[in-house]
Amino acid sequence: MNDKLFKIGQKLISTGSLSTTEYEYLIDNRNEEFAEFLKNEAVKKRKAVYGNSVFIRGLIEISNICKNDCYYCGIRKSNKACKRYRLSTEEILKCADMGYKMGFRTFVLQGGEDGFFTDEILVPLIREIKLKYPDCAVTLSLGEDYRFLLISGPNTGGKTVLLKTVGLLSLMTKCGLLVPADEDSNIMIYDKVCCDIGDDQSIQANLSTFSSHMKNITDIINMVTPNSLVLFDEIEKAYQISFAKGEKIDAVLVQ
Repeated sequence: MNDKLFKIGQKLISTGSLSTTEYEYLIDNRNEEFAEFLKNEAVKKRKAVYGNSVFIRGLIEISNICKNDCYYCGIRKSNKACKRYRLSTEEILKCADMGYKMGFRTFVLQGGEDGFFTDEILVPLIREIKLKYPDCAVTLSLGEDYRFLLISGPNTGGKTVLLKTVGLLSLMTKCGLLVPADEDSNIMIYDKVCCDIGDDQSIQANLSTFSSHMKNITDIINMVTPNSLVLFDEIEKAYQISFAKGEKIDAVLVQ
């Protein structure tokens, strides 16, 4: 085997990442021997984590209605031969009931870009599944619309702790560290993790609470990309402004 190719492969295995130049070399010089080497290493990694167990998820296709027209996809909006359907909440719950009796402990609610399934419909649905089957995980696979998530709840309900935990686990994952998560969890590797959480007054820098937060958010907006994770915590409280004004700032930031 090409020594340089082998060294690059070893680096990929140990670090999980390569430079652009190294990826290009790997692609241009790959061969059957190298492919077999990587396959065997992948099997070792898989066995180290999962052994020989097979993890099964219950897939519930809740809708094949989609606003997008991706040519490779059978449910694209221009496909006139596709017979469209959309499951009701009752039908989805029946599927979950059936799946639980069959032994599934993870449910994937999957569908196209169907605007019908808003948060107002999905949140009570997921809550009902989780209340009925607390030992089950629920995963959403409903297109690209969910790039924003609002966490709500009572005071002292753990919202800030949740935000900090998400940020910390994301950074740990990016660094290749083990995280306390379910064994079939999926965690995205973000290019940046940015947050505005807590009080950040600075007498030395002549910044009030409001000014310091606005400066921080301005810096975040200027640096983030579509692949970044951004965490904001209770803007109206942090800024010491009214809830109505905080809502307006929230709306602008989300846009």
